[in-house]
Amino acid sequence: IYPRSFSLIHDLQDMYHGAVRLTVTAHGDDGRSTIPLQTTNELALKPAQYRFGIENGLTVSFQMRLPGPGVWQIRAVVADGASDRLGSATQFVEIPNVRQNLMAVSGLILSADAAEVEKHPMKGPGVRIFQSGQTCTFQYGVFNAMIGLDKRSSLEVQTRIFGEGRVVFEGKPGRLDFGEAPVGAMRQILGHLTLGPQIGPGAHILQVIVRDMLALPGQPRTAAQFTDFQMRE
Repeated sequence: IYPRSFSLIHDLQDMYHGAVRLTVTAHGDDGRSTIPLQTTNELALKPAQYRFGIENGLTVSFQMRLPGPGVWQIRAVVADGASDRLGSATQFVEIPNVRQNLMAVSGLILSADAAEVEKHPMKGPGVRIFQSGQTCTFQYGVFNAMIGLDKRSSLEVQTRIFGEGRVVFEGKPGRLDFGEAPVGAMRQILGHLTLGPQIGPGAHILQVIVRDMLALPGQPRTAAQFTDFQMRE
């Protein structure tokens, strides 16, 4: 959220005061919806914090429990506590049904490194705005990977980036072998990605494709996941 749109009071102690009301709901593809989550956040910003917020925005975190698997649209509405101004955003979240024993990939977390995010929150996982040449980290989990007789798993992973309806980056498939783990364990994958000049400015989609190398011939097990991000010059 950006404090430049809020009605903040600048007091004699050189502090900026205001309030932000946040309402979040989730709507499923099967018609289900959650009870609205409502919070009020009081703002008390020092001049440096206010200037930082004007340039980079302020981050508000919240937790909500979804009723079950499926595709969910998260809707957030932000209201200025001192006026009638509103702002909104939406994001789709897919929760796989891991109990069906199908291979599935969790949501992607894409972010710059922690030190960079502390300086520029827009490069964090909640906003995902980067510059050309930056190296980012992405991570995700794989559910229900097949386990061999040695209780190990083997996966092939590949990354792609789409921009303006075409592939602007395609990584080479790489094989990952995982050590012994119990049935049903999630396999965590961490990768690094340098956003080269060929990607260009604008809106993009990062896609990961996972193939189970222990699947039987003729019965492939493949899962994919994606997240969006922006590139700015």
